[in-house]
Amino acid sequence: MSSWCDDSTRQQGAAQESNGAVIFFDGRSSRRRTVSLSFADALEISEAATAPVLWAYDDIREADHPQGLLRVRCLSAPPLARLEIRNPTIAAKLVSRCTRLADDRLDGRALARIVGWSLAAVISIVAVILFAIPLAADRLAPLVPRALERRIGDAAEAQIKTILGNTTCKTAAGQRAFDKLLRELRQAASLNTSVDSEVLSTSIPNALALPGGKVIRSAVCSTRPTVPTRLPASWRTSSVT
Repeated sequence: MSSWCDDSTRQQGAAQESNGAVIFFDGRSSRRRTVSLSFADALEISEAATAPVLWAYDDIREADHPQGLLRVRCLSAPPLARLEIRNPTIAAKLVSRCTRLADDRLDGRALARIVGWSLAAVISIVAVILFAIPLAADRLAPLVPRALERRIGDAAEAQIKTILGNTTCKTAAGQRAFDKLLRELRQAASLNTSVDSEVLSTSIPNALALPGGKVIRSAVCSTRPTVPTRLPASWRTSSVT
């Protein structure tokens, strides 16, 4: 008799604790479900005319939520399943039973570790860009086949001429000065391969060294040579690949 009374009293207490509106997302659809809660050996989430959903208290974790709302999830439930409680009394009863509610919450130490590893990743990426890639390029460039290097240069030349135009300067004096400059550049860089040079007529002055031994200079065509006839001292340590 006493045992029956104890069971009856516990069930009645659980039913009384379920009063209040609670929103439940089952993780399988986006429909909002108004449910009631019963605090028995496990959390019972009940909806009219459906079987209750059981969540073990040790599996319940706190999810991100705004002020005035308790949103929780369950490790054993579908990943998108959520329970939203706005009633502070019901929320307090659930919190008191979930001893591991805040296990997934980031504390100051965990946040510091995340920030530290993020900064380390950024520094490593910058180091690879500034040091590792140029070093690897210097080591790998001599291994690139000449035919492949020439194809890359031809493709780059076609793109440059599409942007700057395909009008070539044919002033004899200017071309001779440019060829002399390239000869000095080849001697300073100890280049044994030939260098193809070309001057494009454009209002944007520039000089480009392309793979495969191609050098393109862009300048305004004139009847007088505008190309320096002597290699500057700062260029004598440069190389053309």
